[in-house]
Amino acid sequence: MKDSKDRKNIQPQEPKSRPSGTRSAFVWLGVLAVIGALLIFKGGDSSETIELAQSAFEQRLRTGDVATVVLSHDSDNVYAVEGKIKADEGSAGRSVSYKTRVVLTQSLEKALDSSKADVSVENNHS
Repeated sequence: MKDSKDRKNIQPQEPKSRPSGTRSAFVWLGVLAVIGALLIFKGGDSSETIELAQSAFEQRLRTGDVATVVLSHDSDNVYAVEGKIKADEGSAGRSVSYKTRVVLTQSLEKALDSSKADVSVENNHS
């Protein structure tokens, strides 16, 4: 009979929870995984885009640094310009994109004509 009395006095045990150290380790592991994924996706794009002033763009045209020029008409003589700058020897082959807005002047037209850049004009049907 003593057995049945002892069984009644035994209290049910609560399920053991994970120690708080294990839980925080999983949280930190998750945070690090998200940061790593962001760095991989951000760093996976080997190109960057720089914003150039018109004077800097014209200077790069004259020095032969510009590889491609795509002109898109905005208004009057104003054009949006995008393209690629030739890769430097120290850039490990990374392409650098640029964008700028320019006022098309005679000096800019001459610089475009005399440059070795691949120049194209997009038609905007607006």
